[in-house]
Amino acid sequence: MVRLEAGERKVSATELATIAQVLDLPIDWFVLESAPAVVSRRRDTHRQHTSTRALDVAVDRASRDVQFLLDRGILTWSKREPVAVPQNHSQAEHLAESIRADLRLNDEPLLGLAEVAEGLGVIAFSLDLGDAPDGACVELDGDEGERVGVAVINGAEEPGRRRWSLAHELGHFLVGDAYASDHPAGDVERYINSFVTYLLMPRNGVLKVWRDAGGADARRAALLLAARYHTSWSAACSQLVNVQLIDHSRLHELKRAEPTRGDYVALGEAWTEELRPPAVPRRYTQSVLGAYTGGQLTAQRTVELLRSTLSAPELPTPAQIDLDRLRSAFDPLT
Repeated sequence: MVRLEAGERKVSATELATIAQVLDLPIDWFVLESAPAVVSRRRDTHRQHTSTRALDVAVDRASRDVQFLLDRGILTWSKREPVAVPQNHSQAEHLAESIRADLRLNDEPLLGLAEVAEGLGVIAFSLDLGDAPDGACVELDGDEGERVGVAVINGAEEPGRRRWSLAHELGHFLVGDAYASDHPAGDVERYINSFVTYLLMPRNGVLKVWRDAGGADARRAALLLAARYHTSWSAACSQLVNVQLIDHSRLHELKRAEPTRGDYVALGEAWTEELRPPAVPRRYTQSVLGAYTGGQLTAQRTVELLRSTLSAPELPTPAQIDLDRLRSAFDPLT
């Protein structure tokens, strides 16, 4: 290793493959630049993470894979222009309302968040990263100003938290806040969190849940809100404060009495778990499988790009190769 680092000898392909395997890095990590623009890195400030390496590696790998697919035309760039960073909670709520309007949503829950994010330009991977931060995102930029966000969400977190983390990364992408350090970090995070809250739990929807709960039972209202809108208990309780249905003293009481799974089951509300790891979005999967059946990708590479959500035997049948067309491609007279 000393001689390699000093440039006194070369590394063979076999040695490089071994080094990559030991370090759990793709071989192209050693020869290609990483995506430079880290959008954000969400973490629970009440917990200390011993390392962010698992998340760093996952984001780097995901961004390389998406760039690989973009360069080959297997994926297409997003044309969505960034919007201004909200300067207050009112602007954050307005931004959430405009996105919901674009999605033709009224006050109903925003479900299938990974596919929604994909339609807005963010390709999200949910991976079990253990004790790592909640998520991170990079922004890839095309030659003509096109943008694609690549998010990695820590699938080890509970379902409501996973959805919150993805919505948070989506918020950073939408405002084009690729370099959060260029802005007052506290304000950016505060207003992005406000955007996420109203994107997932719109004001009128919260008021309807409050009425359905009887208008006085704050705990039941929070349970219904978390169950119907697929959010964490903490987020649901906080939103009741935001729309001025409870005060902060009641909020602290509710947060201390976190519900059990049975509390939700007793409500009779269905809950479809999203972003269960490993997970990749639908259109990304279809594009990769289309490239595989069309002969652009090997089975091994396809499985890697899909994060083993499908095994090699489960891949679709490749299209038959037209030998006459293949010959003509090598015939200088045609």
